[in-house]
Amino acid sequence: MAADLAEQFAALMGQEQERLEKMKALSEEIAKQSSEHRVLAMDLERERRVARITQEETVDAKRQLEELKGLINRNSFVLVLIDADADGYIFKDKYYADVDGGRRAALDLRTAVQEYLKKEQPELAGLPIVVKAFANYDGLSQLLVKMKLLKNLLWLNGFAKGFSQAFDTCDFVLVGAGKDRADEKIKGKSQATRSWSDDDVKANWGKGVFKQFITNPTCRHVVFGACHDNGYVRLLEKYQQGAVTEKVTLLYPFDVGREFDGLGFRSTRMESLFRTKPFGKPPAPTQSTMAGGTRGAQSPVEASWAARLQSGTDSASDEIDRMEEELRRIVRREEADGIPVNKAGHRIDISLPDPISDDLEMWNRKTRNGKIRYCYRHHLLPEGWENYLPLRMKRGRSPVVPEAGVETAAAFTGIIAPVI
Repeated sequence: MAADLAEQFAALMGQEQERLEKMKALSEEIAKQSSEHRVLAMDLERERRVARITQEETVDAKRQLEELKGLINRNSFVLVLIDADADGYIFKDKYYADVDGGRRAALDLRTAVQEYLKKEQPELAGLPIVVKAFANYDGLSQLLVKMKLLKNLLWLNGFAKGFSQAFDTCDFVLVGAGKDRADEKIKGKSQATRSWSDDDVKANWGKGVFKQFITNPTCRHVVFGACHDNGYVRLLEKYQQGAVTEKVTLLYPFDVGREFDGLGFRSTRMESLFRTKPFGKPPAPTQSTMAGGTRGAQSPVEASWAARLQSGTDSASDEIDRMEEELRRIVRREEADGIPVNKAGHRIDISLPDPISDDLEMWNRKTRNGKIRYCYRHHLLPEGWENYLPLRMKRGRSPVVPEAGVETAAAFTGIIAPVI
């Protein structure tokens, strides 16, 4: 009996031990699953937070993108680049015929570009037109004076001023001497001419106007007016592929470089604005209007005045007034060359108008009350006149310089004098 009980007890203990082991294994599995659940719960919460942040960032990015698109659309423009000292991009003679020619040239250029865009790219026709024309002042002014399109070198300043003031986004830039100055403004300086002292300068050196704007998203189109020189082909061929190709229109002159046709860009001409043929020989001066001409000949104007005075039909004072008015008309005529002279070769001067009262008062206030003494040679003679003075006259000279912003007016001979 006792043996049976012991066997039963041993069997029960074995079963209990087996249950304990199973419960222990189950407890460990539950702990493991609980830990994994906590990790998964944390991962899920993190994913939820990331998804929420991503959603917010996506919404914010979309908003910023729309704002950027709106900003680009509001500030978009069409750029017109002109190498204005090349023969093919010199404006027609009519634009140099009066003081308003520069302004009319700029307005007519803008109108021509807008008409082209309406025909070829209507979606761009309403955008502002930005005009940047670059010219070598010395070369262009001397050429125009030689061809009798300008009276003197300084008149090109007036043309450029009128051109630049035609509208807010228009500039006619007169660069320094040197035939490549305008080229460098458009296509940048070559590697051989570069020099720099810091990284910032190095990063932006030699980047011409074309390179600055061609990849600018606000610059929607470029009308490129420098197709006379094959040197610009090297600049343009870098942009033959991709969307930039549709962003450029070549403005052809009368003498197109032979390599431009192979670039694949669209092109146009504006023959109503620019010259359609090269300059010929300069016109010969006339004796009646040039100082130092034939002294024995009497001009038709002088003959007509003499006849009037001998006729005695009017009083001498009235006749003199009419003579002066006729001379003023001669001076104002755009086709007049040089300085009117009489048969003896002496210059004919007209009476100067009375000064404006406000100007006279300002002059008196400066010279009398302010004790300012002006060096007339400094203000009336061309720049650099001091270099021709004897050394003894250079010592101690300190000419009074006009105030900043003081306007200048061209005298009859073309020499600039300050308006006080």
